[in-house]
Amino acid sequence: LIFTINNLVTQNKSKLLANPRLAVRDGETAKMNIGDKIPFQVVNAQGVPSVIIIEAGVQLEVTPHIGTDGFVTLKMHPEVSSIKTPPSPGVPPTIATREADSSVTVKDGTPIVLAGLIQKNEIETTVKVPLLGDIPILGWLFRNTSNDKIDNEVIFVITPHIRPHGCAGHRGPAAVRSDEDPAHGSRLHALDPGLPEGRGGQPPGRRGPLLARGRLLGSLAAAPEHADPLWGRVPRQIRRRARARGENRR
Repeated sequence: LIFTINNLVTQNKSKLLANPRLAVRDGETAKMNIGDKIPFQVVNAQGVPSVIIIEAGVQLEVTPHIGTDGFVTLKMHPEVSSIKTPPSPGVPPTIATREADSSVTVKDGTPIVLAGLIQKNEIETTVKVPLLGDIPILGWLFRNTSNDKIDNEVIFVITPHIRPHGCAGHRGPAAVRSDEDPAHGSRLHALDPGLPEGRGGQPPGRRGPLLARGRLLGSLAAAPEHADPLWGRVPRQIRRRARARGENRR
């Protein structure tokens, strides 16, 4: 059906009235109005005049409800109205209205087609020769009258799309560390921006300086006696005496 509609538009046999895009929250109602606003003056019982605005054109109200399985339920109220007779002083305009109520459940990205809003118009057209067509009795010889019946149908094509929460202000997958298992959704350890990650692939629960100090202490325990940095601060004479005493004991 959508392919057929596109062909009719391409062949100028149909006209695209509007191609809007609406954004609405789950459970709330969005309204679209494309048409004219006709002011009409009325007078109440006290003689005070007031102006009433009458809308005519294409209107659509949509209320979505998002399911947990990727489906969307849309409650729709399309309305198409047109002016049959314009307003005159003290007489309101005549509005022809076509409307419907529908509730459909579809999968995300599946188009919905609402059709059947048909309006039938009868147009009488008279073509005549100036002056001669107004002659009584013989005037019909110089004028031609035709009656045309026009069926006008408005079709709504609605395609719902569920917008993910990865918008401004939300930290999406880009903010998740690579140590989170995407298959099971279990986080191995969280990223704390105030605690630097340890060296050697250690988790950020241990600071870098603590790990460096641990390595340093380990190397001192395995090093020979003269490798102690405190040994270099002892005066040279005392170091000689200590070495001599050690040799005598041996």
